[in-house]
Amino acid sequence: MNEIGIGNDLNASLTQVYCPAHPGLRPVQDFTYAALTIIIASLLVAYFCPGALADANDGGIESIIYEDGANNYIIGPGDRFKLNVYENGELADEYRVGPDGKVAIPMAGVITASGHSRESLAAHIADRLGRFISRPMVTVLITEYNNNFVNVFGDTSHPGQYSFQGEIGMLSLISRVGDVFSCEGIRCDVIRGPGTLVRFDIADRSGDLQNSGFSKFKLHCGDSVYFTSKKTSGDFVYIMGSVRSPGMFKYTSGENISSFIKRSAGVADLSGHCVKILRLSSSKGEQLEYDVLKPDSKNPKLNPGDVIYVSEKNEGKVRFHSEKLSPGVIVAMVGAAAYKKARE
Repeated sequence: MNEIGIGNDLNASLTQVYCPAHPGLRPVQDFTYAALTIIIASLLVAYFCPGALADANDGGIESIIYEDGANNYIIGPGDRFKLNVYENGELADEYRVGPDGKVAIPMAGVITASGHSRESLAAHIADRLGRFISRPMVTVLITEYNNNFVNVFGDTSHPGQYSFQGEIGMLSLISRVGDVFSCEGIRCDVIRGPGTLVRFDIADRSGDLQNSGFSKFKLHCGDSVYFTSKKTSGDFVYIMGSVRSPGMFKYTSGENISSFIKRSAGVADLSGHCVKILRLSSSKGEQLEYDVLKPDSKNPKLNPGDVIYVSEKNEGKVRFHSEKLSPGVIVAMVGAAAYKKARE
């Protein structure tokens, strides 16, 4: 009697797991043997080579950062890109964006490329070509990056803006900004977009250069990197969110916090905004409410290293997520970034 079809399919899939050392085993036994072999091998690697599994999780920091557009490179003057239009090979070519941010493309005419991501530029070109081609399928591949940069501040020999042709690694950045490890109690904070902060405790120079979380961390275009020593970090707090000039600012104890936010970050009026004070000293972080309508005596006090988050006007409830990934790495997300994390 023939077996039911689904059974045949199951047997066929099981017999693909074959162990030459035990050819007499049945399919299910073969499958079990292979699974056990994998489990035992993984346990042995974890015991004798713990660094191997740690390296496999190097993307742990990146995998929990959710910031809209954070990984979308923004095209600018001097960039070069390759254009492809499906079934219209005559339009395939490479173009360089001019100093004015514009580029001339056959049939599409002169268009502004600066300020677009690769996806939005492709859509823009497709829209222009749509006058002559029915439903054009356009792809844009950036072949030369000339607007890939990060901003560096704080206790370093050479603060400023640094441009990179390719991927920006943390060790590549340190090799250019100078010795940041000579300062006592040095810390590195990376601000990404309006609502993400990654904090690295890098006081142990030899240990941190071997720490895969720090040394292999990939920066994104537009990131702001702050190196602060134990001496200077006691005077500064961060302001993020819906402000004109986010960043790290010196705070004088006793100064009115609302006035401090307006003066430092360029916010004319805080009415309608939700203001949070984020404290990253604990493993899970702490979120404190600051009521702009109350005097400072009725509000929480600022501590060195705190993060002030100013929401969009009438944004409503503001989410906050903080995660300690290792003894020296904390990731904090607030606003839209934390909302995306909560939905996963």
